[in-house]
Amino acid sequence: MLVYIVILLLLVYLFYVYDLKKETKRKNLCFGIVFIILVLLAGLRYHIGVDSYRYEIFFNDEIPNVNYYFRFKMYEEREPLWSLFMSIIKTFTNSFVAFQFVHAIILNLLIFTFIRKTTDKWFTALLFTYCSYWMSFNFEVLRESLCIGLFLHGLLLLNKHKVLLYVLFALIAIGVHRFSFVMFITAPLIVYLNYRLTYAFLIALVVFILFFMSDSMLKVLLLLSVDNINDEAAMKLESYIEGTSSGGFRTMNIFGYIKVFVVQIALPLMLFLFSNDSKKNHVYKKMMLLFVVINLLSIRFVIFYRLLNYIGLFIVVFSVNMLYSQVVISNTKRYFILIGVLFFLSNKISGYLNPSPLEYRPYVDYDCRYIPYKTIFEEPDPIRESLFRGL
Repeated sequence: MLVYIVILLLLVYLFYVYDLKKETKRKNLCFGIVFIILVLLAGLRYHIGVDSYRYEIFFNDEIPNVNYYFRFKMYEEREPLWSLFMSIIKTFTNSFVAFQFVHAIILNLLIFTFIRKTTDKWFTALLFTYCSYWMSFNFEVLRESLCIGLFLHGLLLLNKHKVLLYVLFALIAIGVHRFSFVMFITAPLIVYLNYRLTYAFLIALVVFILFFMSDSMLKVLLLLSVDNINDEAAMKLESYIEGTSSGGFRTMNIFGYIKVFVVQIALPLMLFLFSNDSKKNHVYKKMMLLFVVINLLSIRFVIFYRLLNYIGLFIVVFSVNMLYSQVVISNTKRYFILIGVLFFLSNKISGYLNPSPLEYRPYVDYDCRYIPYKTIFEEPDPIRESLFRGL
């Protein structure tokens, strides 16, 4: 836990020095140092994150080196570029640590360069990212996080009408994680439609999915859209669609729906309503709309909730830019956005401090998937290891 707090305090200090006091001396150096620290934090971890543990088993037990990759047709069993990525690493070493280190470098390069391209308040954006999405991207959804990084940069290219590069990024992402095709196909429609057509399209989409699409219909559509899906992936897909709903909708009382609105919908809605219609804000405003719509769809099918990760960092940088804006919005609107950011971040942080849904042990009052932090040089945490053995 201490290592997380130390990095948090470092980011708060850099946020104060470079974004609030507007110092410029050694700003690039500090940005690079934070990059190195976060790469080391992700790359040297030991059994942090359930998905990471599952990928480690897959890497150790199923992935051959690249010489045998095509002979055993591994590309037919899993996403071809993901398994090839693992296979290339395994050609040089059998250590999963090497793989997660390379993954950490690539992913954080994508995140840091996106932040640098989209805001000049780097450390505020890093602080918000660290408190919200960074751990999940680096410790859990390893395949998806690479696709998210490609999507972030791809959408910036699309906004500059570099369509071929966007398509290239999309093909790479789909080769890593098939489900990413949903966002890579939807985003251009939203970005290029005018606002009136965007409203009509999104309203029709929400009404159809919430009230007319059945579980079985969505399952068939998703299975048809993904070739060569294996049994494990099919079972996981079915659990996402059918396992967390009751009577078609997620089981929540009125306070649950209020919480969804306050912590998930209010902030992007305010960002959309308070920002101007300049060309610079166009792609951000469209992504805010899409974030709200996906939240609404996830009330019916929880699988849509995973798509919110693709837009999360757009919310981060757009929030930062709006909070520091001197001319675009009034102070009252700025305070509302700040309150929305605090609710949004507090909800993310609380997820790390409470037991995960995977845990049913009354003596664990924290999320032992991430706490305590352990490196490859330390003894494993027995509570976490017992959780993994039960997976």
